[in-house]
Amino acid sequence: MLVTRQGNSTEKKIHNYTPHTAIFRRYEPSAGYIHREFEPKGNAVVLLDEEKPLENILGIPVMETYSTGTVVGLPEPEADTYLIVTLPTYIAANGRFDLLVPHNLEMDSKNDRIIFSSFCRPMLDFTILAGDYPRRMK
Repeated sequence: MLVTRQGNSTEKKIHNYTPHTAIFRRYEPSAGYIHREFEPKGNAVVLLDEEKPLENILGIPVMETYSTGTVVGLPEPEADTYLIVTLPTYIAANGRFDLLVPHNLEMDSKNDRIIFSSFCRPMLDFTILAGDYPRRMK
């Protein structure tokens, strides 16, 4: 968790709801390296229904998965509190402005952590994601 104070405003908090330690690391010429670590506080995930084989491409199976968009493990929003989540969780929790996705990241699987240099809030066209988009493309 990171807590910062901005003038007379309230404290801002960031909690990690991914299964990995999230490490922010960035170089700023005026401040040098900035390093913050966020240990997992929980794990928010999107529930997937059973997958089924769709096709093979060059001998590699392509599986079809379906999700109702049900997210579990994500607490209710709190004032001045932000949650680090995975991109699938962000997409499924459409409309939550307290969610942050690690951006420009590297996976350090040896130490079970992600290293990132910024957060993002992807701008998604949910009208494209709704319905049967891959089949409409055929």
